[in-house]
Amino acid sequence: MVTKKPLTPAKLFFLVIQTQIGIGVLSLPFDLSQEAKHDGWISLLLAGVIVQFFLAIYYILLKRFPGRNFYGILICLFGNLIGKILICLYLLYFSAVAVVILTRFEEIVGSWVLPETPSWLIGFMLLFIAVYLAREPIVTIANFVILVTPLLLILIVLPLFTLEDANPLFLLPVAHTDWKKILLGSREAVTAMLGFEVILILYPMVNGAARAVRKAAFLSGLFTVLFYVYLTIMSYIYFSPNEIELIPEPVLYLLKAIPFQVIERTDLLFLSLWIVSVFTSIAAYAYVSLVGLATLTNQTYHRKYGYLYASCIFLFSLYPGRSKDTILAFSEFVSQLSFGFIFLFPSLILIISFFIKKRRAANETSTTF
Repeated sequence: MVTKKPLTPAKLFFLVIQTQIGIGVLSLPFDLSQEAKHDGWISLLLAGVIVQFFLAIYYILLKRFPGRNFYGILICLFGNLIGKILICLYLLYFSAVAVVILTRFEEIVGSWVLPETPSWLIGFMLLFIAVYLAREPIVTIANFVILVTPLLLILIVLPLFTLEDANPLFLLPVAHTDWKKILLGSREAVTAMLGFEVILILYPMVNGAARAVRKAAFLSGLFTVLFYVYLTIMSYIYFSPNEIELIPEPVLYLLKAIPFQVIERTDLLFLSLWIVSVFTSIAAYAYVSLVGLATLTNQTYHRKYGYLYASCIFLFSLYPGRSKDTILAFSEFVSQLSFGFIFLFPSLILIISFFIKKRRAANETSTTF
């Protein structure tokens, strides 16, 4: 009996963009300006090319192992023991990303919306609701993501109301910043676009031609980079080059300046919609982590460990001496790890797979004589 794959390419597209668009969108223009100045949008375009390149690597790797996700590929190539050790490392990485999203979320909501509410309570509510969703089948998660995706249209429309006070000349001269700094800025941009790695786990669940799945993956990366470029340019033409380097969350300050008679604080409206994006990001990372736990324990379903996983993430987010500086330091540490786990290691796995499959083919040929 053939098990029906629950996802369509369209659902994969929405899952990936909702995983990518999360905590980094608010501060991205500021982060890019620290390196690339007003040319940060160029860094974003370069980062988009990098993401597309590694999506191609993911596609080639997954296509070589039909029906297997990345966890299954690790066990197939390295055996049960080493494969599961590597899965444990990826679980730690995905969990660390969830902690970063959670702590940054607590910090932003605590400073902008709920300054009197304990940060742990803010994180607790978001995390356990997200894990409640992550315990469901992937098709349920995908349907929820599709339901909330139209909210992104509001996030796109709201900044347009600031065009009256915008100055496109702030973008000039184009590419005036040293290219070395623009390339350094692309590193920050790539970090903000992380989330596309969930394809490593979701790809075997997609029902459709390989070409359609590949197209959905590439379009999701393209949509995210264009969305980020749009918000970055809107911030750069509203704030002067000197101002943008002093505002840590320029997107929120940009929206705060919108003069609506009915809505006094447009930034809070934006934050309300942004919370949904953060929620779906944590749910996606929780899901791929729970699938990894199920693989480690030889379970066929991931639901069993949901609240245990949530409890561990929540307790770790309460690490001693937590402050804004330590949160940023931990976030930087995890972003450094991401280049190994998301870019370097899958590339090495692809190379290793060629050698191992060739060796197995040679052994099978030799045994026929």
